[in-house]
Amino acid sequence: MSLPKRIDSIDAMRGLGILGITPIHTLLVFAKADVFSTSNTTWNPNLAFPYFFFIISGMCLAISIGRRRRNQNLREIYTHALFRYGGYILLSIIMTVAISVTVMHLFRDTIDLHQIYRNILRWSEPIRGIGLSCLVSFLPVFYMTTTELLVTSTLMFSLSSLILYNIHDPFLYGPLTPILITGMYSLIKTVPSILFGAAFGKIIIENLLQNPERNRSSPLVPSKTILTTGIIMVTMIELAFFLLTVRDSWQLCGVDVAGFTAIGNSTKGLLFIKIGGPYQISSAFSIGGFMILLGWFENLASSGHTFKYISFIGRTGIQIFIAHFLLLILEALLLGTTMIAPALLLALILLNSSLMYVFAYFYDRQGLNAKIKMALGMK
Repeated sequence: MSLPKRIDSIDAMRGLGILGITPIHTLLVFAKADVFSTSNTTWNPNLAFPYFFFIISGMCLAISIGRRRRNQNLREIYTHALFRYGGYILLSIIMTVAISVTVMHLFRDTIDLHQIYRNILRWSEPIRGIGLSCLVSFLPVFYMTTTELLVTSTLMFSLSSLILYNIHDPFLYGPLTPILITGMYSLIKTVPSILFGAAFGKIIIENLLQNPERNRSSPLVPSKTILTTGIIMVTMIELAFFLLTVRDSWQLCGVDVAGFTAIGNSTKGLLFIKIGGPYQISSAFSIGGFMILLGWFENLASSGHTFKYISFIGRTGIQIFIAHFLLLILEALLLGTTMIAPALLLALILLNSSLMYVFAYFYDRQGLNAKIKMALGMK
């Protein structure tokens, strides 16, 4: 008995993330610059959407490997992964070049090839990060058990945080440093998320393999436990961020919380914050959010929900990312990237989200994903 090709709850989770990232990217292009400064996006857990996609990608990688290893050997499965995720990297590089050229055309009237090269090396585009981290994580996901993946990802999170905290030059060890360590989506930051998501993918694929004809009367994961754990984690992270945000106000009570919770180069600070490195809060928030959605959506799926109004968005895959980047480039060329009026910004957010929803609907309805795979010789 063949396994189901799609799992509606996972497609719905991915679709919800896509709907969330479109407004954020619109704000990044057209909102006031300091709202999305490096320090703000580093510490604000509410801007942690991209890492959510890495966790989802890890889960999907494990499910894909589990399906294919029934009929294919390691070389065949890895060849498929190499073609797929290598394509992610190539497309992402093309997108980086296109965005760089657009920005240079708008602001400099000249094309700086060296700057484009450095923009690529900075490894700050999530699709490229997903592609490389999935390829690097392939063998661990193929061979490790669920418990081994969870333990390994946890240890890697801790180790990577200690390393990141002590590196401040993005090119400290040469041009590969951002790809391996310092880039926004470097391997040291993203592989732990891939492995963490893969652990849940292993649970799902094992349940499906044990009973491929199962109905959806029971969740594919221990949903209540996962949901509760996710809620606790997100609550703790939000509390930590709240304390960091309002720490100066504690001076009114005569308590030096500002010094205790200082961020930056201060020698003092909350231990988990200082060890956590500059990306750990966002990652932890994404993990908690992922667990909430997985537990919640699996509960809904076992109650008969099909997520028909959102799951088709998750089935579009990387194509919807490309579409929304092309849309933003077009809007930047037409409007420029200076701060625009709030009413126009809100209209753009609603327009872009609506266009992506319609794009996903017709893309899925026309079966374009299967047609593209067939044209590329992918099964």
